Amino acid sequence: MADFFDFDSLTQTNSDPFEDSTSYVSDVDTRFYTLPKNKDGSGEAIICFIPDQNQKIFKKVFKFNISNFVSGKKRFANYFSPTTIGQPDPVQERWQKLWNDGLKDEAKKFSRTIRYITNIKVIKDPLNPENNGKIFLYEMSQSLKEKIKNAVELSEMDKQLNRPRKEIFNPTKGWLMKLTCKKAVNGFTTYDDSEFFNVSPDDPRMAALIPYKDAQSAIDDIKTNAHPLDWFDNPDNYKTYEELKEKLEWVYPSENASVSVKETRTAEPDVVSANIANTATASVSQTTPATTVAPAASADALIDSLLND
Repeated sequence: MADFFDFDSLTQTNSDPFEDSTSYVSDVDTRFYTLPKNKDGSGEAIICFIPDQNQKIFKKVFKFNISNFVSGKKRFANYFSPTTIGQPDPVQERWQKLWNDGLKDEAKKFSRTIRYITNIKVIKDPLNPENNGKIFLYEMSQSLKEKIKNAVELSEMDKQLNRPRKEIFNPTKGWLMKLTCKKAVNGFTTYDDSEFFNVSPDDPRMAALIPYKDAQSAIDDIKTNAHPLDWFDNPDNYKTYEELKEKLEWVYPSENASVSVKETRTAEPDVVSANIANTATASVSQTTPATTVAPAASADALIDSLLND
């Protein structure tokens, strides 16, 4: 049976979890963690990455962030797009029409971005210590996703030297991230200085940073407090086409002509799912519960049995 935190198990799928091609009006969502920043725009915290209750580590989503000034006041819409699950979105249609008409600079106002949703546990948040020990969803950029990819995937040289993989999504292995942001010269926030480091239970200076004392406590916390990434598969969790169309027309009131061209899009595999039922060819989108197994004495067997409760 698969180890709950084994990376090979977590990524046992027919798709590449780090592959960029994927076929999501944001209110404040308290499930998500936002790194607090100082007045100069910089901030830092220590976090660890964890899977959700179903051993899923990423959800790849489409997001729109459009804005416009109307009568001197800024209007905007910032939301996960239903195109993530293959449903139409009027903002995407506006982009498609402008692009097809050759108005590429104008189309850029309506372009979407790829984001990656995962679960994290906050270990130390200096500015908001009330977040310490809590599990949140975290929305990642492409560059931060690449940093994780480079950490967990072994290079050919690593393999030749028999170097172990950094088990980023196994909080019992002590891999944490110092999440760091700062303002770049272009005014945008960058997380390029974020880095992974390992803590050892044998180092008393690191004791306060160790997320869990054992695998049992890690699984209990994850099963109770982690946020299921399957939430983003449910059409009911997205704004309807008419709601988004109304929002688009509010942000761009002078461009409210209906768009008749709709993009045909097939939703691609959306999450990285572990194979907990020994079905190596199972699809990522498969939702059939795994067979319950009897508890076992070994750590790996105990993890499997807890997962399948």
